[in-house]
Amino acid sequence: MCAFSSARPAHLAVGCESHHGGGEAGGSRRADDRALAKQAEAERERRAKIIHAEGEYTAAEKLGMAAEVLQKQPAAIQLRYLQTLVEIGAEKNTTVIFPCLSIS
Repeated sequence: MCAFSSARPAHLAVGCESHHGGGEAGGSRRADDRALAKQAEAERERRAKIIHAEGEYTAAEKLGMAAEVLQKQPAAIQLRYLQTLVEIGAEKNTTVIFPCLSIS
């Protein structure tokens, strides 16, 4: 306690140390900062999961649409197959030899 404590409560005394959590206030602030940082990180992860799920959903829709097109156009799957072989061959700098499949 200091000389001014009789005139003012200890926490308002000028030039005196407060004994109401003096050193712990910084620790409490750091704990609050850590809690806020964890909460912000959890929110970022939640948003990332939503964005990822929306991307998966869109990809599934597009694959479904592609399957419908391929089902209606049998030659389309054959052309896609040939394009894939060309890409594989170019990627590995190789020549791909394959049997010619008949289109029904």
